[in-house]
Amino acid sequence: NPAYTFDDFVVGSCNRAAYRAALAAADRPGKRHNPLFIHGGVGLGKTHLLQAVGARVRGRGPRSFAYAPADALMDELLEAIRGGAVASVKKRLSSVPILLVDDVHSLAGKNQIQEEFFSLFTSVLGRGGQVILSSDRPPKEIPRFQQRLVSRFESGTMIELKKPALSTRLAILGRKAKRLGLSLPRPILMLLASEIRSNIRRMEGAVNRLAAQATIGGGIPGREAVEALLRNDLLGGDAQAVTTRGIQQRVASHFQLRTGTLLGPSRSGRVVFPRHLAMYLCRRLVNSPYADIGAAFSGRDHTTVMH
Repeated sequence: NPAYTFDDFVVGSCNRAAYRAALAAADRPGKRHNPLFIHGGVGLGKTHLLQAVGARVRGRGPRSFAYAPADALMDELLEAIRGGAVASVKKRLSSVPILLVDDVHSLAGKNQIQEEFFSLFTSVLGRGGQVILSSDRPPKEIPRFQQRLVSRFESGTMIELKKPALSTRLAILGRKAKRLGLSLPRPILMLLASEIRSNIRRMEGAVNRLAAQATIGGGIPGREAVEALLRNDLLGGDAQAVTTRGIQQRVASHFQLRTGTLLGPSRSGRVVFPRHLAMYLCRRLVNSPYADIGAAFSGRDHTTVMH
């Protein structure tokens, strides 16, 4: 994402340590904070920091890096295992000076993939390379994770991204609005910052919606428009946090199904599509691991959810 740079990252007390560590790792890979493990809730800036490292490295010359969400890395390793090419994939990835893996908690319960990832991880470190990982929780709280991986993750620098303070939220909203050419009055920014307290992505989504309304309506949305936006379940404040159960109920209601039918064994097209949509929304909005989503949908296998 071209917007995910260090210059565009709003620094506050909630994320200053992670920002400084990521910047140091980008400028002197393998020398400090190695491995670097950044953890925190959804929408607090983990992906931004990892991609900012890549952007800084790419802007400084020929040094290469590899970046991937853990899901994409897992898919590549699975294909390589099936095709007998896992050695070549690991050789290619372990040769880069910086390996960036986002949402590493997605590897929970995938024992074979964890084996291959441990080999890749130790190979990069063994060559003097830098490893930076992100997760929605600290290593020891990731379920069904090999202890030796947890131990290696904890051997480096672990930093938590915390919920942004009001001043940081206002700065984030103001910068996003300015980037979109939107001049939001201070009371509107304060309303948004007061209602959306813990998810930076949700803040940015709200500003995007307001910018769209301003373009269509030809003016800055007033307080009533902002309050209406905040009442929307998917972009609302923290009191309306999206949950797996809530998604299942809303999708079932929209398609005029009983929740039990949505979660049941039916393979009818009128049920399968809503079920797939609900799984997708659980992944995107709640950021649940595939195995957890499968369990919430009557114990389906994680590969079904991935499909």
